[in-house]
Amino acid sequence: MKLLNYASKLLREKSTPVTFEYFKSDDFNEKLLLMKALFKEQQERGGVALAATQVGWDARLFLIAWPDDLRVIINPNIIKTSKSLAKKPEGCLSFPGLSLKVERFKYVSYMYTTPEISDFGMIKEDLYNEFHSRIVQHEIDHLDGKLFVDKVSVIQKLKINRWKNNEKG
Repeated sequence: MKLLNYASKLLREKSTPVTFEYFKSDDFNEKLLLMKALFKEQQERGGVALAATQVGWDARLFLIAWPDDLRVIINPNIIKTSKSLAKKPEGCLSFPGLSLKVERFKYVSYMYTTPEISDFGMIKEDLYNEFHSRIVQHEIDHLDGKLFVDKVSVIQKLKINRWKNNEKG
């Protein structure tokens, strides 16, 4: 398992929801362990979250660093957003070194499940503001085959082209 870079077509594919049967499989648990190990390396480089699609795994889940632990978020879906938006700098592990101002909702409420929930079908709902809200939206975009570069202005797209030229150069 490796981190995919911006050129991978797999980043544009919509992820498949995790079923209870798959959640209980050895394949799921093995891939989750590999993804956690890879994410630990990325945290040392400043990464705060990682979607399964970024490592070529077709599963609707992401990992997010929390102050005291690492959370596994399975089958997330945004159910409510604020009306207010904020445009802030954002980066992505699949676009190393690129930072762009992206407009996102200030607050989101979303539903998900986690491996810690004894009944896999049990759904949690959380409301996040600003920083965590931005992370959740970014990661759910990954799971939907969307990238943060899709959400920027024409002027910022020029910055992306310069960044790509520097990456190749």
